[in-house]
Amino acid sequence: IEPPTDCSLLDFKDVNEDLERVLFAFEKLDEEDKEILRLKIVEKLKWKEIIHILEERGIRFKNEAALRKRKERALKHLREIYHSLYPQNV
Repeated sequence: IEPPTDCSLLDFKDVNEDLERVLFAFEKLDEEDKEILRLKIVEKLKWKEIIHILEERGIRFKNEAALRKRKERALKHLREIYHSLYPQNV
């Protein structure tokens, strides 16, 4: 990936490193959590669409609220994994 012309190479390197860390942490999530995050964040699907897709794959949720809660827990877990692998210097 080529860096944009309006930022320094150092900034671009930092962004690439952060992206690699996020992807590494993402791969540590279980498959259902990855799928929920992918469908909601990457594909930007509505909750009803996500429920329908997951039901077709044999994954059932009681309601949209339960699915939203699962997404929030998946994001929290992703953050925990990310920060446990690369703790901030304090």
